[in-house]
Amino acid sequence: MSTVGVRELATRASMIVAEVETSGKPALVTRRGRPVAVLVALNEDDFYDVVLAKAPEYVRDRQDADTAIARGNLGRPLDEVIADL
Repeated sequence: MSTVGVRELATRASMIVAEVETSGKPALVTRRGRPVAVLVALNEDDFYDVVLAKAPEYVRDRQDADTAIARGNLGRPLDEVIADL
C-alpha cells in the first residue's frame, strides 16, 4: 500500500486515483504523518457494499440486531415476512 499526504493528494489527485485504479492497490492518505483515509479502487458492486458498511444507520441497525440475537430474540420467521410482502 502506498502512502500519500493530503497536500500531495490535492496536487496530484488525478494521477494518484489512476494509479490506485490500475494497480488495484490502495493508497493510505495521511495528514501530518497520521492516517486519515484510504483510497481504494471500486467496481460498481463494491461501491454499494462499502457505502452500506460505513453508513451510520446501517452500522447501528446491525449492532442492534446482533445484540437482539445475543439475547435470544430471533425476530420473525422468514415465511411471515415474505407473506407480508
